[in-house]
Amino acid sequence: MVAMVRVDGSTCALAVGLGLVGLLGAARPVAAQPASPPAPRPWQVGVTDGQKATAQRWLDQGNELFVQDRYKDALVAYQQGLAVWDHPAIRFNVARTLIALDRLLEAEVNLEAAMAHGAEPLADVWAEAVNYRTLLAHQLATLAVRCTQAGVAVSLDGEALAPCPAETSRRVLPGRHVVVARRPDYLTITREPVVLGGQPARVDLTLIALRDAAVTRTRWPIWKPWAVVGAAAAVAGLGAVVELDARATLDDYRAALADECGERGCAGGRPSAATAALERRAVVRDRVGVSLMVAGGVGLATGVALLLANRPFTALPDQRGPRALTIAPLIADDAIGLVLSAAR
Repeated sequence: MVAMVRVDGSTCALAVGLGLVGLLGAARPVAAQPASPPAPRPWQVGVTDGQKATAQRWLDQGNELFVQDRYKDALVAYQQGLAVWDHPAIRFNVARTLIALDRLLEAEVNLEAAMAHGAEPLADVWAEAVNYRTLLAHQLATLAVRCTQAGVAVSLDGEALAPCPAETSRRVLPGRHVVVARRPDYLTITREPVVLGGQPARVDLTLIALRDAAVTRTRWPIWKPWAVVGAAAAVAGLGAVVELDARATLDDYRAALADECGERGCAGGRPSAATAALERRAVVRDRVGVSLMVAGGVGLATGVALLLANRPFTALPDQRGPRALTIAPLIADDAIGLVLSAAR
């Protein structure tokens, strides 16, 4: 089926075959001394007959490649023709090829450009173009990003958006996207909206100054290192008391030994059992006292180290949001249970 369109005394034919749009640029004689020459269409202004012929050759080549399912090669041919003549019909073929290649965002841009001048240049494929527009509208979505603070740099999936304050809308594929906002001396925030096809989504960004976001924390509760220090000091003090008692007992032993044995020596060559018990008691208490003082000293050193490690520090809140706890059943050949996972 061929639809003829008369423009500037020439006939531009839109051929629809196998679902492809073609341009026929054969010239037709113009009636002598027309009363009022037809106004050129926007897509024809400044285009020579040579450019039309070249664009037609590229279009024919792209059509042949398209019907062979060689979409990448067909796209190259269409783009070559488009570079010579930006005709809505060529744009439409580019859009259709991009849809076949699953490059939907680019396809929508080219389809809107093809339909910008209405149905006339697309002739019988206009209804098909409208269907494609509806299809893309349900498969793509609009994500709006809004920020009101000056000096904030925002990116969407790694692509920089307009500087803030601004509200920027982008057509995006359905799924998860990453929005990042940065500003010096402010807390960088990241949002990960999940967009559904055909459903608009919006992200509002408000950054918090570092001085307002920072909180003071310690590694452990303040009382824990001090408890270690206190306990160690108590042990060391107990050891000192035992050591003093050991020395006092040793003095008692020496006094008893002097009274009992004097200068002539002990009867039978050894002190009495009571005097010997004083010596044993002094030795045991000395060992216990020294051990307690050593243990208390080690504890004090540990407590001081904990106090130094527990000094307050500045921390920033996690801007990714709380973790979502997921519980799922686990059924395997050798196990049955539950799986717990945490994700942001």
